[in-house]
Amino acid sequence: MDFIVVLFAAIIGDLIWGNKKNFSERLNYPVIVFRRFIDFIDREFNRDEFSDNTKVFNGTIITLMAIIILWFLAIILEKILFGNFVGNILIGFFVSLFLNIKSSFNEIKAIYNNFMDDDIDQAKEGLGSISSVDCSELNESEITALAIDNLFRKLMLHFVCPFFWLFIMGLPGLLISNFISYANKLTLQKAPKYQLFGKSISYLENIMYYIPSRLTSLLIILSSFILKEDWKKAITITRQYSKEMGPVSLGWSSASIAGALNIIINVYNTNTENDEFLVIHPDGIHLINFDYILKGIWIYIVSISLFLVGIFFGSIV
Repeated sequence: MDFIVVLFAAIIGDLIWGNKKNFSERLNYPVIVFRRFIDFIDREFNRDEFSDNTKVFNGTIITLMAIIILWFLAIILEKILFGNFVGNILIGFFVSLFLNIKSSFNEIKAIYNNFMDDDIDQAKEGLGSISSVDCSELNESEITALAIDNLFRKLMLHFVCPFFWLFIMGLPGLLISNFISYANKLTLQKAPKYQLFGKSISYLENIMYYIPSRLTSLLIILSSFILKEDWKKAITITRQYSKEMGPVSLGWSSASIAGALNIIINVYNTNTENDEFLVIHPDGIHLINFDYILKGIWIYIVSISLFLVGIFFGSIV
């Protein structure tokens, strides 16, 4: 019952300050803390004068030390708060800082509203700001597909993954999984400098995403079945592209939603070194209108609902 209180407090917290532009920023959103820590580690332990072996060794040791520190801090916080109603509420509000449910919904809804207002330039600008992709040359169909793909990637990254590790390992799982995720994201942004130093982080991220990525695909397929979308094709496309999307596993949700909506989605192929795109489901509908965003939103909502129901029953069994 305690976990259920934490769960609902986290959802309510995200609904209240989910855009991370008000309350959570005043609390120094955890990503900022992780970024400052990683910048410090970079200056001290990833210097240019170090050998390749030294960089790999330093990165591995620092990663393990950070995980151990986060584990003990989370255990202490959990022992102090978890088990009483007020403490569970506080933990839930803390967990909400790692979620991205409301803001992800608002982002794609804003793009839909831009299309409704015939303002494709604003849609391009909004999508570019949340996807880090140059959208200036994209048409309506490409913007729609990329917006849907971005929504379901965030479903895995900022909802399924945090709650999964929270459910499995408690607060230590939540903090460690988020640290690994953001640390690897920052190292990729500064590659090739971090290719050696961040090697262990990359391996750990592959492990961390393995189950959540596949669970997200399952949620999309089940939601497609409930909403009478093409769930059979979602299974086919997911199986077809699962081995081509690289070990990071972010492409699982892309393949599932591409099949469910019978659309074409371009994703970065993590098996290449030149940021090449992998075209998922090239036989899908080539020209789609922005109404497909609403289909994506409904699958998103049902997926979240199914996951919460599963977590609820899992916590009381």
